[in-house]
Amino acid sequence: MTDVLWAAWRGAVLQVHEAKRSSNLLVHGIVQPLVVISLGLYARGNADPKYVGQVIAGAAMLSLWTVVLWNSGTLLLRDRMAGALATIMVRPYPLVAVLLGRTLLVALTAIVSNALVVVVIVNARGGPPPELPGPTTMVVLALLAAGSAACLGVLLSAVVVASRGAAMVIDTFVYVIFVLGGLLIPVNLLPAAVRWPAELVSLHHVAVMVVGKHLDGSQVAAVLGLSAAYLAAGIVLMGAATRQARREGTLDLV
Repeated sequence: MTDVLWAAWRGAVLQVHEAKRSSNLLVHGIVQPLVVISLGLYARGNADPKYVGQVIAGAAMLSLWTVVLWNSGTLLLRDRMAGALATIMVRPYPLVAVLLGRTLLVALTAIVSNALVVVVIVNARGGPPPELPGPTTMVVLALLAAGSAACLGVLLSAVVVASRGAAMVIDTFVYVIFVLGGLLIPVNLLPAAVRWPAELVSLHHVAVMVVGKHLDGSQVAAVLGLSAAYLAAGIVLMGAATRQARREGTLDLV
C-alpha cells in the first residue's frame, strides 16, 4: 500500500510538471465551459434558475469529460511518443497507481477551473442565482466526479495504448458522449431507443444529482459502481496491452 500511495503521489507530481507545458486545460477546462455555458444562457432570455443550474451542471461535466479524454486518455500515448514509456514500464512501482495519481490531478484541476468559470459567469450575468446544491453537497459531488473521472482516465489510457488508432478512438468517444452521454443534452430529449448509453456514463449521474440538488442513494451507487467497473476494466486491459507490447517489443512504437 505504501508503494501504491507513493506511486500515485509521484504520478501527480509528474502531471503538474507536464501540465505547465500543455494548453489542454486552458482550452477544455476554461474556454470550453465558458463558451458552452454562455451560449446556453444568453441564447435563452429570462432563463429560470433551474434551467441555469441544468446548463451549468451539464457543461461542467462535459468539460470534465473532455479534459479527461484529451489529458488522461492520452497520457501513455504521449509517454510513448516521447520515448519514455519503456522506462516507465520497468519501474518497480505499479503503473496503474501512477496513472491514478496523474488522472486524479487532471480531474481535480478541471473541477477547480470549471468552478471558477461558473463563478465568473454567474456574477457577470446577474439576476437570480442558479438552483444548485448547497456547499457540502456540492463538494461531495465534486469529489465523486473527480474520483470517477480518474478511474475513467485509467480505462481510456489503456484503450489508447491497446489501439493503434488513438485519434479515431478519441474522436469516437468525443462525439458519442457529447450526443448520447446525457450531460449537456437531457436524456428525455433523446429518442427512447438511445437513452440507455447515458446510464453507463458516471458523470451523467453526477449531473442529475446536481440538478436535483441532493445526494440520491441510487445515483451515488451508480457512480461508485461504474467507477469501479472503469478501473477494473482499465487494469485488465492495461495488463493485456502491456504484456502484448513486451512480448512483441512494440512499447516505443507510435
